[in-house]
Amino acid sequence: MCGAQTAALLSTIEPVSSILLGVIFLGENMNIRIFIGICFILLSIVIQIKEKK
Repeated sequence: MCGAQTAALLSTIEPVSSILLGVIFLGENMNIRIFIGICFILLSIVIQIKEKK
């Protein structure tokens, strides 16, 4: 089992994976706003992991 913090971090990745799967399989367009949003989400995950250590 994983802890609450790990589960919260994994749930943060859900929007990123949904967008990427939509781009790959459904042919959705990815514009600069979406790319910046993905970068912010990934940056927040990195910050949380760094603070955890």
